[in-house]
Amino acid sequence: MLKWLAVFALTAGLVLGGTLAGWRVAHGVKKETTIGRVQVEVQPSLGGDVEAFIPVADWGVRADAFDAPLRLHAELRSINRDSILAAANGDRSVIEATERDLKSTAEAAVIRAAIWGALAVLVLLTLATLLWRDLKPRLSILAVGLVMTALLYGGAALRLQSSFDANAFESPTYFARGDEIGKILDLATETRIRSQYGDDYSGIVESISTVLAVGRQPGTSDRTFYTGSDLHGNALVIDPVSRLVGRSPLLLAGDFGQRGGPAETRLLAPRIAALGTRQIAISGNHDTSSLMRALAAEGVTVLGQRGRLEADGRYRPPPVINAGGVTVAGFRDPLEFKGRDPGAAGRIGALGSDDDAEAAAACGTVFDRGTNSSD
Repeated sequence: MLKWLAVFALTAGLVLGGTLAGWRVAHGVKKETTIGRVQVEVQPSLGGDVEAFIPVADWGVRADAFDAPLRLHAELRSINRDSILAAANGDRSVIEATERDLKSTAEAAVIRAAIWGALAVLVLLTLATLLWRDLKPRLSILAVGLVMTALLYGGAALRLQSSFDANAFESPTYFARGDEIGKILDLATETRIRSQYGDDYSGIVESISTVLAVGRQPGTSDRTFYTGSDLHGNALVIDPVSRLVGRSPLLLAGDFGQRGGPAETRLLAPRIAALGTRQIAISGNHDTSSLMRALAAEGVTVLGQRGRLEADGRYRPPPVINAGGVTVAGFRDPLEFKGRDPGAAGRIGALGSDDDAEAAAACGTVFDRGTNSSD
């Protein structure tokens, strides 16, 4: 009895060890996809998930997409810039082609890992059989090991296929290896409100407000508002900013997206509209007229020289408004893109003359004509 317990324990260890060694030797699969060269590897994991990592940026995303003892780890080794820009501007053909490429690469990586794992297990089982010479029957370890391997691999494959959930990619978990990036990513998780990084940021804002309040003349009123600019599509900072702003007016001086295409518009417009209770915005040279109209449709007060922008693209007077007791006017960036192709080459920052440069430098400013106010 003890002999057979030892046989089963040894065999299980060899199957597990051989599988892990085979996965490591396999080194995954590299493939040229629509967006660039991608490498997908199979790694051990108790939870079963899919993660994509970008080595240059040192951060990635992870989704609990299935329930099996493995992880699919994808790394972007090189990029196709034109395809990335097309996808960012809503080109569904690029996105769909990339999805097909990644699916086939993941399947090839799983098959490669299974083959290398099985070969490593077979080698270990054969060595154990040769070394344990007095075991009867002689091929017990090999026979039991092959059955265990078939059950393990077959069960994992069935579990992976039956438990796969494509909706898991709608709410992934962000992670990073760099310390500073990790702190920023903490702000985008449920624990961000209690993070040391967020507490330090809030303390700095409160300290600056206290310093500005020193020496205030008697009878001055306490009007608080916030200003910001150059979001450039970074949706990770929106929630922390919303927490800090609260019910105070928020003045946003342009450059909400990188190119202002349809994908950025769908991502940013509703989130920006949820920043506090009152948002007042002007455009920047990275923004498009369609993005600004989407902001207006979501309830953001978008200002131009002629007044407030409506969802249909028209401006409604007056050009000067009151925000929390502060008089505010705004100017639309002369380089706001109004064409149909936000990804047109050279359009971002393409200043044609010194006059254009001076005009661009003058805009991006929200003017405060209120008195007795603090920010």
